Amino acid sequence: ALKEKYDDPECLLVWPETFLTDRRLEFRGDCEKLMREHDVKIQKAFTKDTMGITEKYNGDLTRKLFRSQDASNLLTLHLNKISWVW
Repeated sequence: ALKEKYDDPECLLVWPETFLTDRRLEFRGDCEKLMREHDVKIQKAFTKDTMGITEKYNGDLTRKLFRSQDASNLLTLHLNKISWVW
């Protein structure tokens, strides 16, 4: 979802300079690889406070990205059911 959003020419997002993550495993692998491909510095949180802030931001970002994606999918499904008469 991240790559599609950031690479979409109609979207105003730019790749961040630094990507702050907690130390959980879901940010290793594909996500870390994607960030490195775009020269994004990866910083891992050390304190519980920083991890909490990171977790809150990641949750907010996920909700915003998937809300947009879900809306797009629903619109596409709706438009496919419409009969166009010219």
